[in-house]
Amino acid sequence: MFDLGVEQKQRAEELEKKLDVFNLTYIRRCAEIEAKKRRDLEPETLWESIWNWWGGSEPADNPELDFEKVMTPEEKKKLYDAIGYEGEDTSTLTYPEEYIDIDLAIQLKLLDVNVWSKINENDAQFRVIARAAIPDTGLIFKRRPAKSAIAIFVDLGSFQVFGIATDLQQSEFSSNSRPVLAQPVSRSLSTSNQQKLLQVEFETNPLDGSSDYRVKVVSQSLEIKYNAPTINKLSECFEQDTQRNLQGVKQAAYSTYTNVKHRSYILMKHNIEKIKVLDIDIDLQSSYFLLPENGVYQ
Repeated sequence: MFDLGVEQKQRAEELEKKLDVFNLTYIRRCAEIEAKKRRDLEPETLWESIWNWWGGSEPADNPELDFEKVMTPEEKKKLYDAIGYEGEDTSTLTYPEEYIDIDLAIQLKLLDVNVWSKINENDAQFRVIARAAIPDTGLIFKRRPAKSAIAIFVDLGSFQVFGIATDLQQSEFSSNSRPVLAQPVSRSLSTSNQQKLLQVEFETNPLDGSSDYRVKVVSQSLEIKYNAPTINKLSECFEQDTQRNLQGVKQAAYSTYTNVKHRSYILMKHNIEKIKVLDIDIDLQSSYFLLPENGVYQ
């Protein structure tokens, strides 16, 4: 430590008064411009080129200062020492590999989707012409910070689709007199062993270390029945307006689809090249379709 003279103290006080918001903003702007110039001189990597092409590059007139990219390790150390910053939190590195810091479970008892329409043109009220019921759906998310690993589990208990009720006097929310258009085979056979209709698992950096990514999909058989009254009414309900010109909408949709397909192919190819080991287990049991002679299954 050393003592400043009277003149030096007065000089420092005068400079502190001049260091207002305007000067701070001006200095920061100059630093951002210099950082932008330095970043432009550095060659882009393959991943940066793909990312800029996918999301678009930043406008040239709005440079943004990023200390992580423009500062060298020595400059960061000097800055951290000056402001008393100890650096990034590395406490997660001390956790055991099996430690889970986020364990989220969501259970959906029932998801009911109804399609309402008039059965006849002269009807005054709308009625349910089709119903889809998805019971017992679960989602589990886990994260292990030591290995930056995540695990996602999705379970779909069942899936049923009902058609137009044969008894119009019953409640709209009852399915007793409605034909079953789709249901799991295990439910149609009334077996005691009711398995999940769909099970999906996705995990990164598994604990056994056998792979980098693990994907597992198990699907049970689905029984699908054709019901002419329901299908005909649904086709009428979702029939397009012939007077409306949809050519422009089709062209825009096709252009978007082509663009997304092309970009997805490039990103997927890049990710596949980076993946060392990918463990995929897919078990899809075959479903079957019943087409009755008169359009109604008896």
